[in-house]
Amino acid sequence: MITSAVQEKERFDRIVHSFESCSKHSGAIAFDAYLCAASRENLNAVAALQGKPLFDLSSLYDEYKDELPMFQSITADLTELMDYSAINKEYTDYLGQIFHRLQANNKQAGQFFTPSSLGKLTANVIDDVECINNAIAEKGYIKLAEPACGSGSMLLGYVSKIAKLGHNPQQVLLIDAWDIDQKCVNMCYLQLNLYGLRAAVTHGDTLSNKVYAKHYTLMYMLNGAIPGIRGDYDVG
Repeated sequence: MITSAVQEKERFDRIVHSFESCSKHSGAIAFDAYLCAASRENLNAVAALQGKPLFDLSSLYDEYKDELPMFQSITADLTELMDYSAINKEYTDYLGQIFHRLQANNKQAGQFFTPSSLGKLTANVIDDVECINNAIAEKGYIKLAEPACGSGSMLLGYVSKIAKLGHNPQQVLLIDAWDIDQKCVNMCYLQLNLYGLRAAVTHGDTLSNKVYAKHYTLMYMLNGAIPGIRGDYDVG
């Protein structure tokens, strides 16, 4: 259990070092494989509840069989980091930070992710506290839409703001996130799901409205099963 900022940094650095110390693959490649495996494992948990087909991860597991214990350890560390930040109402974009530490961003495409600190600053400079409180009082929830979510930094900055206003983000937020990049979709979905937030994360192009896949978090599906709620919270 993480109880201090010092322990948080140590745990974060341990995750980065785990990726960097892979013997068969570069840190960026190992990170990409981890994202693919972890996000699909989370998606399979949701699909199982719905009785839908599961992702077949056998080939990925076979290719990265030596790294699987490390992947499991990273997920455990990541979950503890998220628990710590959520308790302190600082929903941090850890995967985006790891992504840049490993220099895994697509420089050719001009890919750059917003730092968590900037995401939180942006959310806090928007003068919408009264609007937020009124919407929650009237409807019971508010919706956040992000057409180019990246790893989810801007969204998580706003989640932090909601928490600091005294609201439970798991109860009052509905998130509709899109990105055209599959890696970004994996990062954003994994973090929103592990934070226990209601969200639909779409792999698609918001300019053309083309959808390749739409993924729902576990919290979204559980709340969507409540009679009379699903229609109100439908983001499709």
